[in-house]
Amino acid sequence: MNYFQASLARLAELRLAAVEDRVEADLRLGRGGELTTELTSLVAEHPLRERLVGALMRALSEAGRPGARARTEARSARPAGAP
Repeated sequence: MNYFQASLARLAELRLAAVEDRVEADLRLGRGGELTTELTSLVAEHPLRERLVGALMRALSEAGRPGARARTEARSARPAGAP
């Protein structure tokens, strides 16, 4: 099984990068309000992915939820493992 671990990790990284690219395209098209649920889940799964956190903050702003954006900024500024 270890033989495939590197390939699996690489494919997972490529998939996540493709998702980030698609999210960025959707944001540029003004679809931020439609992305908030998906991005919230993605950021929960990958809290250290700055591109996803930034996309979530943009989507929340576009959806008219600046308070949620501020909470996202505060969470992303905390060190890993902090409450």
